[in-house]
Amino acid sequence: MKAATTAMMITTTKRMKTTAMKKAAKKKHSRLLVLEQRSLRFQRTNSILEKKRGADEGGHDDNDEDFDDDDNADEKDGNEEGK
Repeated sequence: MKAATTAMMITTTKRMKTTAMKKAAKKKHSRLLVLEQRSLRFQRTNSILEKKRGADEGGHDDNDEDFDDDDNADEKDGNEEGK
Protein backbone atom coordinates (compact mmCIF):
# COMPACT_ATOMS: atom_id res chain seq x y z
CA MET A 1 0.00 0.00 0.00
CA LYS A 2 2.82 2.34 0.87
CA ALA A 3 4.51 1.81 -2.52
CA ALA A 4 1.26 2.53 -4.37
CA THR A 5 0.80 5.78 -2.47
CA THR A 6 4.38 6.83 -3.21
CA ALA A 7 3.98 6.00 -6.89
CA MET A 8 0.75 7.99 -7.06
CA MET A 9 2.42 10.98 -5.38
CA ILE A 10 5.33 10.82 -7.84
CA THR A 11 2.94 10.67 -10.80
CA THR A 12 0.94 13.61 -9.44
CA THR A 13 4.11 15.64 -8.88
CA LYS A 14 5.34 14.93 -12.41
CA ARG A 15 1.97 15.91 -13.82
CA MET A 16 1.99 19.16 -11.83
CA LYS A 17 5.51 19.99 -13.02
CA THR A 18 4.56 19.27 -16.62
CA THR A 19 1.45 21.44 -16.35
CA ALA A 20 3.44 24.25 -14.74
CA MET A 21 6.07 24.05 -17.49
CA LYS A 22 3.39 24.15 -20.20
CA LYS A 23 1.77 27.19 -18.60
CA ALA A 24 5.14 28.93 -18.30
CA ALA A 25 5.90 28.21 -21.95
CA LYS A 26 2.52 29.62 -23.00
CA LYS A 27 3.11 32.75 -20.92
CA LYS A 28 6.56 33.23 -22.41
CA HIS A 29 5.25 32.67 -25.92
CA SER A 30 2.37 35.11 -25.47
CA ARG A 31 4.74 37.66 -23.94
CA LEU A 32 7.03 37.36 -26.96
CA LEU A 33 4.07 37.78 -29.32
CA VAL A 34 3.02 40.95 -27.50
CA LEU A 35 6.54 42.35 -27.74
CA GLU A 36 6.69 41.51 -31.45
CA GLN A 37 3.35 43.24 -32.08
CA ARG A 38 4.55 46.32 -30.18
CA SER A 39 7.73 46.37 -32.25
CA LEU A 40 5.80 46.15 -35.53
CA ARG A 41 3.41 48.88 -34.40
CA PHE A 42 6.37 51.08 -33.44
CA GLN A 43 8.02 50.54 -36.85
CA ARG A 44 4.81 51.40 -38.71
CA THR A 45 4.32 54.53 -36.63
CA ASN A 46 7.89 55.64 -37.32
CA SER A 47 7.56 55.14 -41.07
CA ILE A 48 4.30 57.10 -41.12
CA LEU A 49 5.90 59.93 -39.13
CA GLU A 50 8.92 60.00 -41.46
CA LYS A 51 6.66 60.26 -44.49
CA LYS A 52 4.70 63.09 -42.87
CA ARG A 53 7.91 64.93 -41.97
CA GLY A 54 9.12 64.62 -45.55
CA ALA A 55 5.82 65.97 -46.89
CA ASP A 56 5.80 68.84 -44.38
CA GLU A 57 9.36 69.83 -45.25
CA GLY A 58 8.61 69.71 -48.96
CA GLY A 59 11.06 66.85 -49.49
CA HIS A 60 10.65 64.02 -51.92
CA ASP A 61 9.45 60.55 -51.07
CA ASP A 62 11.59 57.58 -52.01
CA ASN A 63 8.80 56.58 -54.39
CA ASP A 64 8.72 59.95 -56.18
CA GLU A 65 9.41 59.26 -59.87
CA ASP A 66 10.33 62.84 -60.80
CA PHE A 67 13.05 62.86 -58.18
CA ASP A 68 14.58 59.64 -59.55
CA ASP A 69 14.46 60.91 -63.13
CA ASP A 70 16.34 64.09 -62.17
CA ASP A 71 19.18 62.05 -60.70
CA ASN A 72 19.46 59.94 -63.84
CA ALA A 73 19.37 63.03 -66.08
CA ASP A 74 22.34 64.57 -64.22
CA GLU A 75 24.39 61.42 -64.72
CA LYS A 76 23.60 61.31 -68.44
CA ASP A 77 24.64 64.96 -68.91
CA GLY A 78 27.95 64.31 -67.19
CA ASN A 79 28.66 61.28 -69.37
CA GLU A 80 27.95 63.12 -72.62
CA GLU A 81 30.29 65.99 -71.74
CA GLY A 82 33.17 63.61 -71.05
CA LYS A 83 32.99 61.95 -74.49
